[in-house]
Amino acid sequence: MPRNLSPEKQQELDTLYRTLKAFMEWQPTADDPSVQAAMTEVRERLERDYAAGKFSGWREALNDFVAMAQYGTPEQKRRLDGLLRDQAGISLDDLRTKQLARISKIRERGRITGDEQYYLVKERVEEIWDDPSKAEEFRALQAMLDAYEARAAEGSRGA
Repeated sequence: MPRNLSPEKQQELDTLYRTLKAFMEWQPTADDPSVQAAMTEVRERLERDYAAGKFSGWREALNDFVAMAQYGTPEQKRRLDGLLRDQAGISLDDLRTKQLARISKIRERGRITGDEQYYLVKERVEEIWDDPSKAEEFRALQAMLDAYEARAAEGSRGA
């Protein structure tokens, strides 16, 4: 049974759904039948979760897609940007800017508070680890990752 979402949450879910659908359309399909089957399963889960009003895990998936897109060729990025603009009314640059702003807020706060933030920061660390101009950002983010992992390990020992 679908959840009864506020108009704002429904709009957020609709935008997330359209954005993820654009990424999935953009994502090249591998020749490997097991990869094709996995992508079909992901698409079906997205449809089920959207119909049920569930966000769980999809924001993290969007973060992964945005990070992955940074490694695309200019042609691939233009194609994706067109799909995003047509289907979700947002650009790849807009998504990237939002992602970097979220990372900046986490850094200002000095603490990662959940798994979604952890994976968002981890992707950024993996992106900048070898860029000398980002060394300060790398150290600060890595320290937050280490602290979060230590808290998680401590919590699992207490359970």
